[in-house]
Amino acid sequence: MNCLIIRPEDMREDGLVDVSGASFRHIRDVLKKTVGETVCAGLLNGPLGEGRIIGMEYDAMQIVFTAGAMPDEQRIDLILAMPRPKVMKRLWSAIASLGVRSITVIGAARVEACYFSSHALDEAIYVPRLIEGLEQVRDTRLPEVRVFPDGATFIKSHLEDISEDSLKLLAHPGASSTIREQSQGLTNQRVTLAIGPEGGWVEDEVKTFAAAGFIPATLGPRALRTDTAVVAALALMG
Repeated sequence: MNCLIIRPEDMREDGLVDVSGASFRHIRDVLKKTVGETVCAGLLNGPLGEGRIIGMEYDAMQIVFTAGAMPDEQRIDLILAMPRPKVMKRLWSAIASLGVRSITVIGAARVEACYFSSHALDEAIYVPRLIEGLEQVRDTRLPEVRVFPDGATFIKSHLEDISEDSLKLLAHPGASSTIREQSQGLTNQRVTLAIGPEGGWVEDEVKTFAAAGFIPATLGPRALRTDTAVVAALALMG
């Protein structure tokens, strides 16, 4: 944890912030901070700043938060065909660390419908993991999460809503260009990246994405697992 993320419910009426649990233990035992010292802190979806420790008990501490600047807004929107639930649980933190504005999890022809009944898509599961990723990179902007079990409906009904100002990339093996090539020279441009299941998008899905302006692009000749492909693609565009 490189930055303490403060949730609204952590703020007391007197302006102090109560820190307990794993965050408290990390600050005390790993960072070796004590009363009078400061830690990097930020308000969830708010400014970064610092927290000064003013009190410490056996199982909690109190800090005073001083706000600084807002972190930069992210420019990547990720569309992700739902992977196996245990993979999805691992991915939440990594995706947040690499920086995305939104995460849309969808069904696809090669995605098992039962995946969407998994706890991996419960807000109580993914929000703490997203925050963990933000704390690693000193960011406070929580990605927006949307879930569409019926991927065909999403592809047909929502792709047209994506801004024409966004570079639209479809991760697809065998494409004539690579994600690295398509990402060169990008600075502030918005990007919408769609990554399919490990079995890949089926032909009809590829055609529908292409009709909506998505450019097929590959990560290379190797067949990658979903979690590897997500991390590699986002890192290339970071």
